[in-house]
Amino acid sequence: MALRFRFLLLICCAALSVVAQKTDLIKLSDVCPPPQKEYYTILPVASFNDSLTVTIRISTAKLAAENKEINFSASEVIADETPIFRITKQMGLSVSVGRIIENDLKFYIYKVHLFRKVNGCWEDASWDNNWSKFSLGEVSGGYAYGNEGTSGYIGFSGSISIE
Repeated sequence: MALRFRFLLLICCAALSVVAQKTDLIKLSDVCPPPQKEYYTILPVASFNDSLTVTIRISTAKLAAENKEINFSASEVIADETPIFRITKQMGLSVSVGRIIENDLKFYIYKVHLFRKVNGCWEDASWDNNWSKFSLGEVSGGYAYGNEGTSGYIGFSGSISIE
């Protein structure tokens, strides 16, 4: 009986000790900023702008196995996303911008949406949901989805700047 009581007391003490343990947390103020490197580093911003200017310049539109030389240029002041620009008869593009706070640091993120016209309807050909952090300025030298030369391929060469 005394052995059972001691065993029960030991289990209760162990349980209380586990419950009483405080989770060890790292303070965000102890997280170091990313190191500056010679290659592209995404830097946090001090504060977010309510509006940003997105500039798109496209020199080559790529749809399936066809590369079409074009001279497309558009600029739009946005809060969060551009309208869908018609790049060619069969291709459209829009850019979405978001704002995130990560480890108490503020960053912008963006996503390019490419659209393909199929049977008179514009379909979003952007099959992923990947957003990328960026520093203000040129964020992309082109974009594509699919395997180049196949019927599902869509992309462009050019530049996207967000400032």
